[in-house]
Amino acid sequence: MPDSKSSLVISVPDMDCPVEEGEIRAEMKKHPEIPEGIYSTGKRTIRFEADAALGPEILAALKAAGNPGSLQEASAARQILIRVPDMDCPVEEGEIRAEMKKHPEIPQGTYSTEKRTIRFEADPALVPEILAALEAAGHPGSVQTQSGQEDDGIVISVPEMDCPAEEAEIRRALKALPGLPEGTYDTARRTIAFRTGRGAAPEIIEAIHRAGFEASLQIGRRAADPAHSSRIPWKRFGLAFAFALCAEIIPEALEAAGIPGPAIGSGVWSVSAAAAAGFVLALAAVVLSGLKTLKKGFASFFRLRFNMSALMALAVAGAFLTGNWAEGAMVMALFELSEGIEQLCLEKSRNAVKSLLSIVPQTASVKRGGAFVDVSVEELRVGDTVRVLAGERIPADGEVISGESSADESMLTGEPIPAAKRPGSPVMAGTVNSTGVLEVRVKAEARDSSASRIIASVEEAEQKKAPVQRFVDRFAAWYTPSVFALALATALLPPLFLGGEWLEWIYRGLVLLVIGCPCALVIGTPVTIISSLACAVREGIIIKGGVYLEMGRRLRNVALDKTGTITTGRPVCTDVIALGPAKDRASLLRAASSLSRLSDHPVSAAITRLAAAEHALGEPASSLKAIPGSGIEARCGSCRLRLVSAAAAGALSASAAASVRALQAGGKSVSILLDALGPVAAFGVADRVKSGAREAVADLKAAGLVPWILTGDGEQAARAAAGEVGIEHVASGLRPEGKLAKIEELRKEGLTAMAGDGINDAPALAAADIGFAMGVKGADSALEASGVMLMDDNIGKIAFFKRLSQKTWRFLVGNIVFALSVKAAFALLDFMGLATMWMAVFADTGVTLIVVANALRLLRAAPEIKKDIERSRGPLRAVRGSSGTEGLASGAA
Repeated sequence: MPDSKSSLVISVPDMDCPVEEGEIRAEMKKHPEIPEGIYSTGKRTIRFEADAALGPEILAALKAAGNPGSLQEASAARQILIRVPDMDCPVEEGEIRAEMKKHPEIPQGTYSTEKRTIRFEADPALVPEILAALEAAGHPGSVQTQSGQEDDGIVISVPEMDCPAEEAEIRRALKALPGLPEGTYDTARRTIAFRTGRGAAPEIIEAIHRAGFEASLQIGRRAADPAHSSRIPWKRFGLAFAFALCAEIIPEALEAAGIPGPAIGSGVWSVSAAAAAGFVLALAAVVLSGLKTLKKGFASFFRLRFNMSALMALAVAGAFLTGNWAEGAMVMALFELSEGIEQLCLEKSRNAVKSLLSIVPQTASVKRGGAFVDVSVEELRVGDTVRVLAGERIPADGEVISGESSADESMLTGEPIPAAKRPGSPVMAGTVNSTGVLEVRVKAEARDSSASRIIASVEEAEQKKAPVQRFVDRFAAWYTPSVFALALATALLPPLFLGGEWLEWIYRGLVLLVIGCPCALVIGTPVTIISSLACAVREGIIIKGGVYLEMGRRLRNVALDKTGTITTGRPVCTDVIALGPAKDRASLLRAASSLSRLSDHPVSAAITRLAAAEHALGEPASSLKAIPGSGIEARCGSCRLRLVSAAAAGALSASAAASVRALQAGGKSVSILLDALGPVAAFGVADRVKSGAREAVADLKAAGLVPWILTGDGEQAARAAAGEVGIEHVASGLRPEGKLAKIEELRKEGLTAMAGDGINDAPALAAADIGFAMGVKGADSALEASGVMLMDDNIGKIAFFKRLSQKTWRFLVGNIVFALSVKAAFALLDFMGLATMWMAVFADTGVTLIVVANALRLLRAAPEIKKDIERSRGPLRAVRGSSGTEGLASGAA
């Protein structure tokens, strides 16, 4: 299904500021046939998704606006999305990257192993060469979209697609369309998203119409997001309810007053005027509230597909045919009212997630030629400098280059305390600059920012159904026809074989239809999942799918990378010990930093930072020479100095060796400064544990998790860090394949999680039952391989995640058991002849509203979960690791 429209890029040399852009936009609005364009004052271009035939008209409009333009060559670079089905882990990604490097004409791509796609900004003429390179790498691919279709795409709104049964009907109808890509179905939003051009929309909509459903086109994939509340006709539903109530009350009141009025009709069709008035009121109530449901229900029934609408349509029609029109009208009015309330509840459960879609500003103040101009955030490129005033949201991920302030990052990390920002501090798109003016160097484009990753992960999570949700969908597909069969048997068998009254048993069958409606099951389950996901988002925990949320309650082991997860990942120089005649600390730091400032090794950098902090930074040495595997050597004045590891320092005196051993026993890396006469000083460098790591480990233990440290560091450093935070289980000296093997070993004992932030953690994250990536500092490969992102890098939130998973499971099971129990009880009353249509309405609508209201409690579950963790953890007590360092552990653990 090719798209009939193409991408027209118009160059407008005079459009270099928002004033000209505004003039052009005003002129374009006079031409409704010209679609909305994408304006770039930085590039001085406008992009239109339009037929080439509109080119002359667009150029004429530009000329009328006083800003003439010209059509750019069609070969300009476009977004090309390549799907690579085999690229599902960092290994395949690495093989493809290596092959692409052999082709310098192919630009750097953006790789996603989770989506199995590569995005290129490239000339479409390069597509065959890209595909050939993929073939050569052993991972063939195909073009998924070009010219931004993946971002724009189309979204079809299907207002009546509100349960799995209707979704299945639409899927069957669309399978008949050749070449149509698989759509993303969302019964909660009642939309279907397709990665295809708009030219395919009429055919898709026609196929959905043939299946008996209304459908319309929404432009852009973002249209699928719940950006606004659905328009629910509350006044009409309220009027229908009032009419249904009057249909019940007025005839009875007139009969009781002895004024039924003249009879209407004759014979068996004769009814009193009062009863006729009730019939008219009931009919008006059904027309106002349920015509769509009746139409959809009977269309499904005649195709022998039983869903909620079919059950309701049959129940209401049967009630009218048996003379119980007031009850039938009330059933329909209350059903539609409950549907509207359920829809509002779904939207409320998404509010926390929906707010993420608008946290990133649309424009940024970027430096262009010495002045700051406003441009779209989509135009920002890595290396740009943006200015952020106090109170404004930061437009892109980056690093502060000037100014001091604090940033409210709670919407991304869940951490309520603003983070201090100064030159060198990282900042994230969407966070709020609280006080001073900041200038920020952009480190990632808009689509690669932290906020974009969160939004993409949450969108995908809402589409990935949890196992229990898939079970409920399958159960409902079997359950609903069974209810219809049972209701039919109830209505027919007793009169046929047991001499029962036809009208009485038909009424009981209709009551059973209403009782058995599966609304509470199919609505309550997704509301529970989405509410839980939203609760996690508010706490800075991004869960990529309901499967992880459900699995989390059964976690047993949690493996933790040391560097960047337990520790800060930024070594500091903790000790300066004189080994020679010189005892002055400043002179030792001055001499060592003369060499260390010439090296980018982490240990050297730590010594340099300490010297700078103590105003003892030496002048750079000369004649630098690297000593492979040992350290560096250089000339400082008339003296030649060496800064090497303890192992390369050679023989040391007894006292010097004792000092070195003491540092190493504490898990510190030791560097020795030597001159021509021998050792001068020893420097101890350690990677300190993060603030709050001890409490976080205690929380993990209180949640029933067994923490492990898996690290590539040496035994002493690993044991020292473990002892400081209270972890008993350590595996050190592990390469990536060693971590992977250890994860497989732990999985034999029970479900195992892995938390890490580096490229070397990606294989273990992917192999674990649930991978937790550090969302702030995590490498892209780690973020892709994980199932959950911790946006403030706090491993203690793994304990919150497990508790939330346990609570979610209790709510899911409780709601299902409650709904089925109530329905079973009312069904039993129906068989005994004690149930009425009013009771059936409670068994359906009332139970559904109770279940949904219960599910929404998960939105406010965080305070209770935190209190549970604190109670379980109990008072913290001191623990001592093998290195002699002290840490904290839970008294309950």
